[in-house]
Amino acid sequence: MTSKILVITDNAEDAQTLRDALCKATDGPFRLEWKRTLSESIERIAESEVDAILVDLALPDSEGIETFDRLFAASPQTPIMTLCADDDEPLAIEMVEYGSQGYLSRGHFKNYLVPQGLRNMILRKAVEENLLQEKARAEIVLNSISDAVICTDISGNVDYLNVAAEDITGWSAAQAMGKPIADIFKIIDSETRLPIRNTVELVLQKDEVMGLPANTLLIRQDGSEAAI
Repeated sequence: MTSKILVITDNAEDAQTLRDALCKATDGPFRLEWKRTLSESIERIAESEVDAILVDLALPDSEGIETFDRLFAASPQTPIMTLCADDDEPLAIEMVEYGSQGYLSRGHFKNYLVPQGLRNMILRKAVEENLLQEKARAEIVLNSISDAVICTDISGNVDYLNVAAEDITGWSAAQAMGKPIADIFKIIDSETRLPIRNTVELVLQKDEVMGLPANTLLIRQDGSEAAI
């Protein structure tokens, strides 16, 4: 399948060098489109999707971080790689930390690894999108059931509550995020009124399925009690 690459640079020589390097690459096939300005590029992106963007951050109508910000706002799902002069790598590295998928220095446009890196960037972004879609579907399912679901990391800190769990505990997912499970899922014995060792902590410790003791009460965030 041919990957559509949008090259944004005011340097015609750079655009031609990239076209020569990518259009003949065995890691392709790639089809390049060239735009000189950010405004032209944003108009092009609005017409139809592209698979990746290669952008020079110094354009006639935009420079630096502003260029990246406007491109990302126009097409947040498209991987962006910056183009830079050999002596301007600090800005390119800063852009990687800012959200760019990588950068190409002008002296390396013809390197045989460039097409491979571009292909890997496109595939990696596709995998990330699939994972996000799967996560969204899973959350829809979990929020449609009446059972309360609370998840933790391996250290026992909460990293997810579904809607039913928010209702029964009184904690919102945002409030509970990162807190120890014992703070959110606080349980006592209904007869002795003594705290019960948190079952999730025992599961993490013993690595086996465990049930709640009989007569367990959950102490909700507001101090009220719920039989579980």
